[in-house]
Amino acid sequence: MQGCSEACACSDALPSKSLYAAIDMDKVAAQNERLRGSCLEVLKKAHSDRHGPPSAHGKDAQGLLVKIPFVHKVSLNKIEIKSGFTQMEVVANNQYVTLSSKPKNSDKYTLTGTEHILPVPLPNYKYKNVDCLTVRLTGGDERSLSYLSLCGAVTGALPTAVNVSYELYPLPGETKAPKASQSPLLH
Repeated sequence: MQGCSEACACSDALPSKSLYAAIDMDKVAAQNERLRGSCLEVLKKAHSDRHGPPSAHGKDAQGLLVKIPFVHKVSLNKIEIKSGFTQMEVVANNQYVTLSSKPKNSDKYTLTGTEHILPVPLPNYKYKNVDCLTVRLTGGDERSLSYLSLCGAVTGALPTAVNVSYELYPLPGETKAPKASQSPLLH
């Protein structure tokens, strides 16, 4: 792109450590998006195209909230973003974040709000075992998200639920004691 600097990643190839395949696309959710499903389209586009037309816009000045669950545990090291928002807040492993809540364990980043793809490095020690990531975008005159890519590595499988059934009382047919003549111990 014209006017790119060393700080942007517009001319880089698609991220080699993209976590696109680890995102549970069926469960991606966004709050306050003007057109329903537009944030999902931006995430899907990030796998193959950096400069395409899909973009997501916030309904109002509250911003945009994107919840991204993963099918595996991941270790995040970078977020690449192209947005008109000026503030980004990142929260790991908390699915209950809303636009109005203020989580304690969040990291805040200032974005330039330009037409360039900016790499935002994340501290590895905080984002080692992530199963859900929430990105809150606020501020700026143009409230749009054009590109969002999560980079890192898959670290392991998510634990699966195990169904266990316990009996409070034994079944009636199994409660009868064997007769003395049938017991092998009495012979």
